[in-house]
Amino acid sequence: MFPSQHGESVVVVTGERRNEFGALLGYDGTEIKHCVVAPAGNSAEISEGVISADVTKMQVFAPPGTRVEEGASVLIRGDLYTVDAMGFDYAVGRVPVVSRHQPRVVFTASRGEAHDHI
Repeated sequence: MFPSQHGESVVVVTGERRNEFGALLGYDGTEIKHCVVAPAGNSAEISEGVISADVTKMQVFAPPGTRVEEGASVLIRGDLYTVDAMGFDYAVGRVPVVSRHQPRVVFTASRGEAHDHI
């Protein structure tokens, strides 16, 4: 098995499933398999209007050819994140195209949680 055949799945969310009472049952979406996910940052924000918040950012290395739009919702390790910006597709313009080594597509996603304490 090649290293690109391992990793975890990330789901690009296209909708929600709810029961008759409005409770969230799960998410519908497109699964991207064989991703490598790494923490890209974690910070505490304190400002007016919000008592405190934790912002968590993840960096996702997806298989070559993956397309994710900026602002899309993605499910990473059971938590909902928003794609900050499409990072870079390192495979575009590589020679030779049919090479065994195909670099991954990189993007970052972040989520914030407001708390009454840190």
